[in-house]
Amino acid sequence: MKQLTHAPRVSSTRSRTRKRRRTPERPFSLVLLVDDDPDLRAMIKLALQADHLRVIQTSTSKAALACARRRRLDLVISDIARPGMNGLRFLKLFKKKHPDIPVIIASGDPNGSTEAKARQLGAFAFLHKPFTLDALLKLVGQALRAARTEAR
Repeated sequence: MKQLTHAPRVSSTRSRTRKRRRTPERPFSLVLLVDDDPDLRAMIKLALQADHLRVIQTSTSKAALACARRRRLDLVISDIARPGMNGLRFLKLFKKKHPDIPVIIASGDPNGSTEAKARQLGAFAFLHKPFTLDALLKLVGQALRAARTEAR
């Protein structure tokens, strides 16, 4: 008779590791993440993927606008301060072409006029840095639900 040298593997995380299936009422959402900080992008990307979202990331506004021309996006998360075209200019150009896609703007700038300008340009929400991933995921959920409701 064979003896087991170790216990058989039993997964208690089966439901958590099961891949989410795409259905008409539960589509995969595509999020464009625009930030020049690669560490922050990586952290946010992992959190969004754990929440069953597909993520495209870029560090420049120019690349983000090019991506938006090629892909059907469901949401954009963008930082304000970055080299080249800043987030407010990006927001203005993006919303001109894609008024129905929600944009969450993140900024460490404590200036209230920046937030007001972002909202005036069509931002769905303004997230003050530093922020928690829970706060970001809550806003992402709200933005995606709002976009789906408007699309109906």
